[in-house]
Amino acid sequence: MDDQSKGLSVKEAQAVVDRFLADYNGNIPLRNLVRANQEDIYGPQASREKIGIRIDGAYHPGSGLITIVASNMGDEGAIVRTLRHELLGHFGLNTFDPEEKRALLSRVLETRNESTLSHIWAYVDKNYADKSELFRAEEVFAFVAEDERTFLGRAWDRTRAALQQVLKATGLIDDKSLSIHELRVEALAIAKGIKSGERHQQTFPKDDQSQFRLEAEEHQLIFEDIAQHALMLSKPVQQPVAIILGGQPGAGKAALSSYATTELGGNSIKIDADELRKYHPHLLKLMRENDRDAADLTHRDAAGWAVKLTNLAIKERRNLVIDGTMRDPDSLAKLCSKLQSAGYRIDARVLAVNDLVSRLSIHHRYELQHEANGFGRWSNRTNHDLAFVGLPLTVDRLETANLVDRMHVTNRSGTDIYDNTRIAGGWQQTPVQGRVHVDAERSRAWTQAERSSFELTLDLVQSKMHRRQASEGDLAELAAIRADYNRTLAPSIRTNLPNQIKPR
Repeated sequence: MDDQSKGLSVKEAQAVVDRFLADYNGNIPLRNLVRANQEDIYGPQASREKIGIRIDGAYHPGSGLITIVASNMGDEGAIVRTLRHELLGHFGLNTFDPEEKRALLSRVLETRNESTLSHIWAYVDKNYADKSELFRAEEVFAFVAEDERTFLGRAWDRTRAALQQVLKATGLIDDKSLSIHELRVEALAIAKGIKSGERHQQTFPKDDQSQFRLEAEEHQLIFEDIAQHALMLSKPVQQPVAIILGGQPGAGKAALSSYATTELGGNSIKIDADELRKYHPHLLKLMRENDRDAADLTHRDAAGWAVKLTNLAIKERRNLVIDGTMRDPDSLAKLCSKLQSAGYRIDARVLAVNDLVSRLSIHHRYELQHEANGFGRWSNRTNHDLAFVGLPLTVDRLETANLVDRMHVTNRSGTDIYDNTRIAGGWQQTPVQGRVHVDAERSRAWTQAERSSFELTLDLVQSKMHRRQASEGDLAELAAIRADYNRTLAPSIRTNLPNQIKPR
């Protein structure tokens, strides 16, 4: 976290790394790579000038590698802190089995309001905003592991721990909350276990989500059940149709999907990763433990089933309803090319919805489900924004490249905005303007009825958040939506708006 301005040579840095690893008696079975600059490790595109960040070092679990950038290290202490962060923090957590690791990280997530860890959480939330909650919890633990306590420091930790126990006993703080002392004790125990040879790697993630991925055999067995059910409820057709839906998370695609299925007489296979995710045997457990990360942690299996089911439906000439966000023009172009080659008529149906509406809708849906079930379906802001930006690009790509037979754009209430069809190889309306109409509908002025409905929903979501004692982060996200909404109002209206949300 420090900003080092004076670097070490590769030789100096390598010597520190060698001493550190030797101190652990050869029980850290990782290769190490020490180079002068970060681009020497990750390529010219990864220079500080190009990516705007400094990489001190990194642990790559998939390749069993630890990297150190010598020029970014101000002294030996900086290297040791980085090694402790990557090896005792990240690698150390992988000496737990996957269930134990997830349980520990779930406990770390509960420390967001722990005062002794607030500075670390603030840093991690700022610098890893696009990462999952479990990823951030692991970073918090790794930063705690950086600190090699002196005798005086350990003595103070013991004093702080005794005080914490008194406060917990009197009910002044939550007995369930971990303190920085308790996390340091855990990190120290991991370090001792590695050094003595008692702790060995038990989790071997290829990336942040793979430790929760099903084994290949179980994944395939579940898909066979999915496939059998889908084929049983549909019949092959001579002229198959693929209806492809598009809209960012929270846009309101459920109605579109229902209409499409009805239009095909129920004779179709629906491709929806969120629906297929329900076949994952660990989903309910993950939702109860941390519903904000459950979708990310099961995404690889759900996405894999979606691809396999699509390919099977094409092979068996079944009608398709493909429910997605259309965030990636390239992947949609490849899919449509494949469908065209298989003789499908392709109907693209797109929802043009203002991003404020979809952002609030995500929160509204979550609060309703959380109120009913104790957990809810969540879409993070990064995925929402990527889809919001990518959708109009995809619409333009599909239409200009003649990759669909129809481009139909509606608003959230179902009103037609744009409808263009290809006849005899050419578009009825030229030049094609699907993207133009999507952008125009998203950015148009709202009616008074739309504003009133939005404000009522804001207040409803706020009240539900307060009722369940939502986190500071949740309240801040809702406050950001209200602030963005207020900026769209005339000054005279803005000053009279009640119930401004302020994070507690």
